[in-house]
Amino acid sequence: MPIAKQKRASQRRPSAADAKLQRWIDLVAALLSRHYGATFEELRQCVPAYRAAPSRPAVERMFERDKEELRTLGFPILQENRADESVYVLRPRNLYLPRLVVGRSPAPIGRAGYRAIGTLSFEPDEIDVLFRAALAVKTLGGPALAADATSALQKLTHDIDLPLESLEPAAALPGAEPVAAAIMRDLGSGLLRRKRVRFTYHSFSSGTVRKREVEPYGLFFMQNHWYLAAYDAEAKAVRNFRLSRMADVEVARGALPDYAVPPDFDLKRHARSREAWELGEEQPQEMLVKFVTRSGAARAAAQFGEPVRARGAGVRRFYVRRLDPFVRWLLSLGGDATPLEPPSLVTAYRAAIERTLLIYGTTGRGVRR
Repeated sequence: MPIAKQKRASQRRPSAADAKLQRWIDLVAALLSRHYGATFEELRQCVPAYRAAPSRPAVERMFERDKEELRTLGFPILQENRADESVYVLRPRNLYLPRLVVGRSPAPIGRAGYRAIGTLSFEPDEIDVLFRAALAVKTLGGPALAADATSALQKLTHDIDLPLESLEPAAALPGAEPVAAAIMRDLGSGLLRRKRVRFTYHSFSSGTVRKREVEPYGLFFMQNHWYLAAYDAEAKAVRNFRLSRMADVEVARGALPDYAVPPDFDLKRHARSREAWELGEEQPQEMLVKFVTRSGAARAAAQFGEPVRARGAGVRRFYVRRLDPFVRWLLSLGGDATPLEPPSLVTAYRAAIERTLLIYGTTGRGVRR
């Protein structure tokens, strides 16, 4: 066959991606044309690619993949059971964002465009807070999150005729560390598909750099840094890993999930704001502290620990991963709290007091033991 004819023939043959896109369009059109939904058999007759499939099991597999992929893209395909059969529904009103208006009196609209779309009304101060929040999200160091925030701002500013360029950029958070887009993307892929991930990690506490393999449970942003909460089989516990200390992230291959997130794991509770002594990879140590005054500062500080009623009033239990920050925190209380156990805590606390007194040219003879 001449080269020109081969080229024209190859142009006429749709690629696999083109075929899938056409199938999606046909499926969405079939669902939107039926206000009360459609059964699988009805959809099979309406979508040409389904009619051309060699067998019913092949069509079922194709339909299930298409349905889940469209849902991932934002098409809310519902499955309802009616008269002992499943009906699939895609409601047109769920495919459009509401029209954004500022104030109580939306501008009049014509017969076209927004005639079937609801409105969402904001007061001027509310929309200002919303814009400021979205601009602040763009500074959090996550490329994917920044792209989502930009997309949200574009949608919000479209209806109120406000150029996106006119919004004043938010100041970057002090101390926030940027995260490589590839790292965020790969970890997100591992999370969504429940696949184990491997990466090279620089541990701040030990100063070591080595390979780690974990099961991702969730991503969270805390104290100006992105963290991965993941189960570490080596430590047999859930650990937090700072994304800015990761390199060479690899996601395990395969279509099937490698693990399941425990039903009792709550990322919001796990990622609550923590004190410096609670962060790190070390095994937490139980430490007891006695609060010796009833001042407001002492009562507030005591709330970080758990009561130990068997040891008397004022004794609280703390779980500490990093000793130095915990000792410095106790020193900041100015004598309102006294460490009790373990001996390593008491020794470190007394040594810190002696070092502080030496700075000011005094001795520790009056230090409370």
